Amino acid sequence: MKKILNKNGQLFVLDVLFSIIIVFLLFILLSKWSEHQIYYSISQRESRELEFIGHSVYRQIMNNPDYICYVSLSDSKSYISGCVGNSLVLEKEVLGVPDNYSCNITGTNIAFLNNQCTTPIPSNKDLYSVYFDVVRHNSRSMTLDQYQNYLKNFNIAQSNIRLVVWKN
Repeated sequence: MKKILNKNGQLFVLDVLFSIIIVFLLFILLSKWSEHQIYYSISQRESRELEFIGHSVYRQIMNNPDYICYVSLSDSKSYISGCVGNSLVLEKEVLGVPDNYSCNITGTNIAFLNNQCTTPIPSNKDLYSVYFDVVRHNSRSMTLDQYQNYLKNFNIAQSNIRLVVWKN
């Protein structure tokens, strides 16, 4: 085999070897970058999904006609967002918590009936957590006069609720 030398007497084989090593290192760098992008994309998607489900549960508590107060009018009901009766029935299915998610709901000055969101909060999971206030009324149903008196006297009993949701 004939060796080819350049003007300085160096072998072209070393140039080719260095080129192969550089291409190999660039390939490794590119694969690590793409792996990072895939992981980032998956974690962002899971984070958005967790936030969507957590916020949906929050909206169900604040706006679900089965939970919130209403004013009985002659032919209809007018619902009051953020106003609940003295007790809430918290079933995961009604709240919209999927089977592969868990939840924990606690509150002050309010009774939770059939609370299915009592799973202990893990320390090693991504969590959606929100604290919010609701207004309590003795009965979810009010007449128009009761509602006007309720607003005029501002006789409001507040409860603080903490909602935590995470993926199993």
